[in-house]
Amino acid sequence: MFGVYAVVDGGGRVEKMTRVDGKGLWRSWKRNFKTKLLALLDLIDNALDAGIHGLGNGDHNAFVGRVHVYPDVYEVLTGPANVSATTTGLCIVNNCVKKIRPLKKVLEVYNSSKVDSGAGDIGENGVGLKQGCATLSDLSFVLLKNGNNANIELGIVAESLQQEEGCYLPAFQFSNERGGGSPSLRDQMISHFSQPKHADVACCIAQYGAASSGNDPNLGVGVERLCRHFDHICYNFFDDPYMFLVILDKVHHGHSEEYVQNAWDAQQKITVHQLMKDLGKEIPRTYLHIPNSFDFTIGGGKTEFKFWPERLIELASFTLNINAKIPWHQKFGEAQFDANHPDSYELRVFIGFDGMRITDPSA
Repeated sequence: MFGVYAVVDGGGRVEKMTRVDGKGLWRSWKRNFKTKLLALLDLIDNALDAGIHGLGNGDHNAFVGRVHVYPDVYEVLTGPANVSATTTGLCIVNNCVKKIRPLKKVLEVYNSSKVDSGAGDIGENGVGLKQGCATLSDLSFVLLKNGNNANIELGIVAESLQQEEGCYLPAFQFSNERGGGSPSLRDQMISHFSQPKHADVACCIAQYGAASSGNDPNLGVGVERLCRHFDHICYNFFDDPYMFLVILDKVHHGHSEEYVQNAWDAQQKITVHQLMKDLGKEIPRTYLHIPNSFDFTIGGGKTEFKFWPERLIELASFTLNINAKIPWHQKFGEAQFDANHPDSYELRVFIGFDGMRITDPSA
């Protein structure tokens, strides 16, 4: 039982922190996955759940699920026709079938995994989000659009914010509506994070603003970069009302054979592109149920989930209505199989023969 308590700092900030060693919790999150690819796959699984959950329901027949994975690139104009581009991390953006839980809830470290854990919700609401971010990066940002551009949120998952006294995963609300005389998103964020009580969060955003390894931290540049990401999910992503974006800054590199000694920017680009390449190979092998209509792209290239449909012989699929309270071996009339029964859910089943494993068990 973690519990929470209030912390009041010198700037008057009151925050809820868990009564658990935040630094120790972060270390445990980093140990949850054996490889960085597994951590990325877990984040992708969240995104896929959010875009697929509920499809087939009449209310969502026109919905097209989307997950886009691409490098986070910082561009600077260095001349009249010259642009310097630096790869600083990795982005995962997805739309959602329905409203997303507020980030304060998504990022909360729960007292119990069974109580108010968000288990009944979809997508990015589990501990996997924190574990995946911590494994892949020391600094991640979570951006959310929940219904309209006036309801956007920013969350920070950062190692530097953790203390032995507690775990701190802050979330903030803003508006990205244009016109009407309201302050711009940039002005809102600069004003908010310039307050002394948010100095620690401002340092995280400033670090994101450094972008290139040779630059100093810069809050203004960090805010501008986040604003561009918000503009992307608010105005440039198919007008979907519910959007979720994870930004993994400075993705941890492995011991790549292509490691560039004393060249962090070059190594980061190699790391990100290698991770996307590995994801492109593994993701079609991981899922069988992704429909052809799903818009899944890696680095702008569409990924098709044909590995198992092309490999399995006599592949068939059917849907069963399962009653959560009536055991399968008991028969209580049609109620047991009624799709509209309050205790029932649909189970999609795939059956096929793997011809390759008949002759090669290791395939």
